Amino acid sequence: MLDTWDAAVAAERTAEGRLLAVFDALDAFRSRPLGSRWCAFLGSAAEFVDPPAEVERAIRTDTETLRARLVELAAAVDPRRADELAEQLLLVVSGYLAMRLRVPGTTTRTARAVARTLVAGT
Repeated sequence: MLDTWDAAVAAERTAEGRLLAVFDALDAFRSRPLGSRWCAFLGSAAEFVDPPAEVERAIRTDTETLRARLVELAAAVDPRRADELAEQLLLVVSGYLAMRLRVPGTTTRTARAVARTLVAGT
């Protein structure tokens, strides 16, 4: 997924576009022949009340990686709100992934609209 996200970020010309490129990456990743409806890390987190150490570590690493990338991209949009925006977008991305399970064929359209509103600060 990270290589797909890197490509989506590289294709954007604005800081906001690079921040929102996570949704382009999710669309591109899902359209691959071996694309997934869900996130393996979220699936693992849902399966265990008290996960084994290696599972917990993998989930934490994935979450920290996603958060750090979002903070870095958000800092170029609004350095004062970078941490806040990253947390908000992390929630939007996670919610979007959950909706893919509930409603097959769900697109990133609504998640993008929510993210744009958050980035605009309204």
